[in-house]
Amino acid sequence: VDGADVYFGLGLTDVAGTEDSRAVHLFDPEKPNSPPVAVVNCLYCEYDDATLTDVLARLEARGVPEPSVCVFSGGGIHVYWFLTEPLRLTPENRAHVIDVQKGWNVFAGGEKGVNDLVRVLRLPGTHNHKTERAVNGKPPQVRVVLERDNEYTFAQLEAMAAAHVPAETPKAQPVATVTTQTNAVSYTHLRAHETVLD
Repeated sequence: VDGADVYFGLGLTDVAGTEDSRAVHLFDPEKPNSPPVAVVNCLYCEYDDATLTDVLARLEARGVPEPSVCVFSGGGIHVYWFLTEPLRLTPENRAHVIDVQKGWNVFAGGEKGVNDLVRVLRLPGTHNHKTERAVNGKPPQVRVVLERDNEYTFAQLEAMAAAHVPAETPKAQPVATVTTQTNAVSYTHLRAHETVLD
């Protein structure tokens, strides 16, 4: 859309059907006016004013597994870790999934406060029209700068972030069983194959 900032919601919402079915998927208590998220398909982090090289170095230093996708937002990097299977939220697991996303953000060193399930982020292929982000008077394009086939079970990512997740919230049931991979990751091959400029 020319001249417009375009965003997409990370979580799938459940706004169809009866009022009772919508109420099952409780609202995020921190953003009560946002649509309820019914399904989570990734964990994410945002890194402002950072390059892809900066972010990969930060993740490697923290022992964070290789991302699925990294997007240049026009002002920083958005990083996604895709789940092998979508995770449906219920009244029983919702608070815990919210806490896992928050814990993941701490584990991966993302921006403080950018950790909610109802987050909207910039859509690749569009432009960032913030005046302060302009380059030579033109808005930078939002684009995918790294894409891999990596997917993780929710249980794998949950375990890695466990030190930053309150113990009292009920755990979500794993949606798939996959052999857990080591947390130790080398990003050397990613740096060697970067195809766009930071």
